[in-house]
Amino acid sequence: MERCQATRDLIDQIDWDCKIEKNYSDLNLGSKRRPETGIDWVFEQVEEAIILEDDCLPDEAFFPYCTELLARYRYDMRVMMISGYCFFDMQERSNQSYHFSYLGSTWGWATWRRAWQLNDPDLTRWPEVVESHLIDQLFPDAVHARFWYDVFARILDGRLHDAWDYQWQMSCWLNSGYRIFPSVNLITNIGFGDDATHTFGANPFHNRPGKLNFPLIHPNLVIRSVEADLEIVESMCRYEGYRVDPPPLSRRILKNVPFLHQIFRLLRQGVRLLAKSW
Repeated sequence: MERCQATRDLIDQIDWDCKIEKNYSDLNLGSKRRPETGIDWVFEQVEEAIILEDDCLPDEAFFPYCTELLARYRYDMRVMMISGYCFFDMQERSNQSYHFSYLGSTWGWATWRRAWQLNDPDLTRWPEVVESHLIDQLFPDAVHARFWYDVFARILDGRLHDAWDYQWQMSCWLNSGYRIFPSVNLITNIGFGDDATHTFGANPFHNRPGKLNFPLIHPNLVIRSVEADLEIVESMCRYEGYRVDPPPLSRRILKNVPFLHQIFRLLRQGVRLLAKSW
């Protein structure tokens, strides 16, 4: 409660020329319901918005980047979100300022009312996802698919009860909606630490802002950057322990051929006895 009040007091100190609209909850709704209801309220007021959570520190370039892309894709139903976070520095890999993805992060982002209206916070369309094998089609690697199935299983059975962004991501998938992420990172997430709600320890991803040059270089085609998506989800799978490198070949041979394992064990015991006698 004290930190909430301190944050409100800080907002009251804003002294530059702007119009401030406040929407405070009298109850602690948690990190699922409050972002949902807050963003719902935002789009009751405006057609498009830039959204920053409390732990997302933006580079100054983040705002003109979002502003330009909000205008450029305002009526393009293929695009549902603009992200300011880049998991890896993509600048050296391409000559464009941003990429189309199915995995853009909500660590500093922007969207339109027409897109947010498609959000399904309770995953009511999950049976369609299963029946259509949507996740398997988007992520054909079996390990990647299992990672995403497990995420949504935890939400549906209540183990992951305070998430809202995965549901928003699924809503984009169900509507074939691309998310944009920049070729360089524009957000520093300062919410990692021992007192965090979700993000404990150190940020495993690229977390420093890069230099985004203007004017923006737009992609020639509105198509998914599949390679980048697979690299992102692969890093998630490794971080969460879904992808584990196989043991060395010698260990695999011993495991699969029991009598070799027995011989190796006896030889090792013999070496120990010889060492003792010496």
